Formats: sequence, structure tokens, C-alpha cells
Amino acid sequence: MLLNANKRADYDKLVAYLRSNDFQTKMSALTLRRPVNPDAVAAAAIPKRTLIELPFPGQASLISSLLDNFLSDVRVPGSSRYVLDLSGSMEGDRINSLKQAMLMLASDAPSGSQRYARFQNREHVGIITFSTTTSPTVMFPMGSTAEENAKAREAVTQFVKPMAADGGTAIYSSVQQAIIELSQERGRATDKRYYTVVLMTDGENNHGISHSEFDDWYRANGETMRGIPVFPILFGEGNAEELKQLADLTGGRLFDSRSVALATVFKEIRGYQ
Repeated sequence: MLLNANKRADYDKLVAYLRSNDFQTKMSALTLRRPVNPDAVAAAAIPKRTLIELPFPGQASLISSLLDNFLSDVRVPGSSRYVLDLSGSMEGDRINSLKQAMLMLASDAPSGSQRYARFQNREHVGIITFSTTTSPTVMFPMGSTAEENAKAREAVTQFVKPMAADGGTAIYSSVQQAIIELSQERGRATDKRYYTVVLMTDGENNHGISHSEFDDWYRANGETMRGIPVFPILFGEGNAEELKQLADLTGGRLFDSRSVALATVFKEIRGYQ
């Protein structure tokens, strides 16, 4: 690609050399690439047969449609638990950011990164809220059609909007509940799925089981709980080191929402789901 128009003569000279019979023949012999110059001699190891190339879609609308179909109907679906901290320390900007994250996943954005980060067809989404104690999981099956998916995402939106902060913080009891549920679901599954836990918290556990108790429980259960990564997203100045240890223990990764945009965080996490 020519970046400086003042270098056109040099650019044309270089391109002419790269497309020449001599260079294309040598390139093919050394790298086994098929020459683009029909007059050059291809390496003997390259099969002499007609090439049939798949055309790349030339319209943005077609590319968008292909991506939509892949995500909703072809890609291996995920089963996930979103473990949400509603303790009193989350009040204000923190719980607003948490809600923003969940509403982004449930959004009906017509384009952009949010469109591909949102919940897709065939996913099993469970939300666990916690403060002093852990609430029962609320499930939101994402359906198999666009209409069912839109209805499920709207249900998530309505569930998230009234959330309020109050009480203590039972992080590890809540994560334990999420992992147990997903492990049991995985044991009953007849189709392939990805299983993940996303934890959103300000990071200071003060109720339920402790970090060390969770660690002992997880290690004691061996392979039963393995392969379900936990992705903590930190919304405050809590114990980042403990959350990192949680992520490392389960094969996940810690994200800090104060230094990384939520859209970027979920772009990476959704890649595991």
C-alpha cells in the first residue's frame, strides 16, 4: 500500500520487481507459494490443478448477516452465571456501573461491538445477586429465535434496573453456588457448551465462606469443578489480590473496570463464552 504519494515512482518500481517472472519463480521455489504472475514457474511441489477461490463478501450487510448467523445458530453456546454484588459498599457509581454492564449485555444495539457482545441465541444465562447472603439463581434462557432472544434480553433488563445496594458482601459463597450449579449442569448436558462465571464486585468479602475456605473447597473437589473459569470484574478498591488468586485458581482472569472500559472487558470475556 502506497502511503506517500511522493514515492509513487519507487513504489511502482518495487511492485514491478515483486511481480516479475524472476522474482515470482524464486519465491515459489523457496516458499512454496503459488505465483500470481502466470508467466512465472511454480514450484514442482505445488499441485497443477485449477484453483477455485471462495469470494469474500463484498457488502457490509452480508458480512453482518453471516456474523449474526454464526453467533446465534452455529457457534458453540455458553452457559454462564453472572454473580452480582449488591452490598452496601456498591452504592452510587459502583452499582450504576454494574447495571450498565448488564444492560449492555442485554441491549438491542443494532450495530457496533455491543451487538456482538450481547447475549445470543441458545445461551443459558443465570443471575445470582448477593449481599450478606446469596440469593437463588434466576435463569434467563436466551431462546432459539430472534424473537425469543429479544424477549429474554428484555427480561434481563427489567430484572437489573431496580437493583439496589444494601448489606454485607458474601463473595465466595456466591461464586461457590455458581460453580456448583454449572458443574451439575455440565454433568447432565447432552450437547457441548462453554461454562463460565462472571463476578462483579467491589472486592471485599465479609460474609459467608472466606477466600481460604473457598480455596480449600475448590481444591478438594478435584476435577469435578475444573474447567469453569471465574472472571472477576473489580468495581472498587477491594482486595484485588484475592480476586486475582480466584481467577488464577479457576483458569479465569481479573479485570479492573476502573482502568479498562466495560466494552473492552466484555469483548474479552465473551470470547470465552
